Amino acid sequence: MSLALIGLPSGLLLLTFGIIFGCWNWMISAKDGIAFPDGTVMLSALPALMVMQFLLAFPAFDISSTPRKLGRNNWS
Repeated sequence: MSLALIGLPSGLLLLTFGIIFGCWNWMISAKDGIAFPDGTVMLSALPALMVMQFLLAFPAFDISSTPRKLGRNNWS
């Protein structure tokens, strides 16, 4: 079990939430002709930023969790 297995699905879930929430509020705002509140914008943008962090950290977690075979010629 690796931390990467938690990060990738939760990142995809957060990305889906951010896109749906942002589009929904954008349609309501465009229909009513009022601007988004700052908190609503951040609530839709924060999951996208977290997804970027999860996607950047995924390879590092995945590589670090693979077992290494230390042989006679390996110095690490």
